Amino acid sequence: MTLITSAVVGNWAIHASDRLVSKKRSPKATPSEHDPHSNKTVIVCARGCWIVMGYTGLAYLDGKPTDQLIAEAVSGYDDLSDSAFSFWRPPPELHYREIRNRVEQKLRSAYSRLPKTVAAQYATIILGVGIQRKDGRVHKVMFRTTVQGDSATSIELGPEVDAFKAFRINAVGVVYRPIIDRARDRIQQLRGRPETLADAVRDILKDAVLETHSLAPSSVGEDVMTVILDNGSRKVRTALHIADPARQAELHRQSMDPGDEQFGLLSTISTPFVLTPGMIYGPSVANPGGWTMTNGITFDFSGFNDAPPRGQRGAYFGAQPRKARP
Repeated sequence: MTLITSAVVGNWAIHASDRLVSKKRSPKATPSEHDPHSNKTVIVCARGCWIVMGYTGLAYLDGKPTDQLIAEAVSGYDDLSDSAFSFWRPPPELHYREIRNRVEQKLRSAYSRLPKTVAAQYATIILGVGIQRKDGRVHKVMFRTTVQGDSATSIELGPEVDAFKAFRINAVGVVYRPIIDRARDRIQQLRGRPETLADAVRDILKDAVLETHSLAPSSVGEDVMTVILDNGSRKVRTALHIADPARQAELHRQSMDPGDEQFGLLSTISTPFVLTPGMIYGPSVANPGGWTMTNGITFDFSGFNDAPPRGQRGAYFGAQPRKARP
């Protein structure tokens, strides 16, 4: 299980989730840790829409990590494994509903190859949130796709109005309603400059994931990946709250190729799938930083309270090692 939380407010889409993949010996058994570093986040930047999706449910489908299957559904690639960079040219008018439909069809197809008892018992749920531009207007969008057994359904969750101050928050997975209600109340009470609003909402969603971890540590991890999609400024901002720096450092060592020893002492964080016109970035290990791409989109990736040490030099960006299905 996991917790995916999303909000849309102003011109921003915001997401937070844990990264833990757990396993159970039987349906009634207590979950145990399989992979604390798994990625559950996929970002898609098309010309008219920016979407961030997270999943909860089966962590592997068709023998692949589920986030990879989602990214392949959107991109049209058959295999996006073990690569930090891949070329991508999305259709010019890729709409968020087309993105949603591609994911829904891919997951339904994967479920058709599962044992019927497994497919019927375990659901996989996608929560997507984003910004769709149409006819010169900015529209907030949110949707939930549920796949179980031989069915796959999607429902719209977006706000009924697109006023700047209108917002919507939702969550899937291990949801403790008082925690999500408290997050909603905190967002509603926010005041201040618009440019600080997205960061405040991000921190509230992050807190909701950490509060849920404290209640269900075997189901919700303590590392939190957050995303802010700032469509107006053409910025993708990811940040990772790392609970155990030593574990992250070990992941960094695993990601390095022979001869990269000069990067061994860099502090690093993880990044999710990011699909942008011209380039797909796979789940990676990188030192906090970022760059502006040739398509004019800025990709910033950082951690919480883990600024690089003074005097740190060099940059590192390598594919994150993916753990195989248990």
